[in-house]
Amino acid sequence: MNTVKITTIAIAASTLAALNFALPVSTADARPSTRSYSCEALKDLIYDRGAIVMNHKNSSLYRRFVHSRQYCRRPDNSTKRFRVPSKTGTCYLRVCYEQRNLFND
Repeated sequence: MNTVKITTIAIAASTLAALNFALPVSTADARPSTRSYSCEALKDLIYDRGAIVMNHKNSSLYRRFVHSRQYCRRPDNSTKRFRVPSKTGTCYLRVCYEQRNLFND
């Protein structure tokens, strides 16, 4: 009887461990934070990936940072500098934005 209980507990524990790895991570947990990296490391990460979505300021604020305009989703987008907190202080990264024609030409 003890052997059956031990085997049942071992199976249950291994099943829970397997489910822990198989379950998807929540979106907020999956996004890295700009505060976890130095400014140089942030720029290297964005350069390597081309574009990345990261939390900044807190876990509910996030942006898609890009290496250059070619990584913007729309061809008519441009990039501008965006200030974020990093492990080593303030860092300026690039974000896409839509250029608006104020005169509707």
